[in-house]
Amino acid sequence: RNAHNDFEEVVFSAVPEIAEAWRYLSGIVERADAEGFTRMTGSGSATFGVLAGGRPAPERLEQAPPGVRTIVTRTSARVESVDTID
Repeated sequence: RNAHNDFEEVVFSAVPEIAEAWRYLSGIVERADAEGFTRMTGSGSATFGVLAGGRPAPERLEQAPPGVRTIVTRTSARVESVDTID
């Protein structure tokens, strides 16, 4: 929960749309789950929120700001083997 991305401040000021998407998602996560968190990946290609304890994603995800795409996933309980293709 104390982790952060050093690029957030720079990316948020350079690309306000990413900051808006992060704030939107962060607000939803904070209201839905006090133990959840929101992060930005690497240099800002995506933001993501994690809800603890297997809580379902709130319906408010469907009301994203224009240009923000939301995808609801869940953590897998197992690892699937992957075959490589030459």
